[in-house]
Amino acid sequence: METGLIRKHPDAVCLMARRNFKVYAFVGPARHRLARKLVVLGTGAGPNLIRATELPAEVRRNATAGPLPDIRDANGRPLRMSGTLRLSVQLGNRLVLIDNTVCNQLAAPAIFRG
Repeated sequence: METGLIRKHPDAVCLMARRNFKVYAFVGPARHRLARKLVVLGTGAGPNLIRATELPAEVRRNATAGPLPDIRDANGRPLRMSGTLRLSVQLGNRLVLIDNTVCNQLAAPAIFRG
């Protein structure tokens, strides 16, 4: 076992693999400000991602910059991220608060882990 070393491994995000599904979810900064979005629901591990253009400008400004994960797309290019936000997400009758990483460019409007 190695000690004292920190290894960074980029998280792989794979759209529409066998265990990924497109679903409609209601997403917003609060329960009374939800908007219907077609999102990719993945069953694997990884951060929740949302495209910056899917959020109103006043919500994007509330993104907190901090330690962001190192995520790469399917071509190996790093995704540009602007921060994290806690958003309300409703799937069916279930409403939850989840932390999302705001990406400047993302192929899908949002990618949520299942």
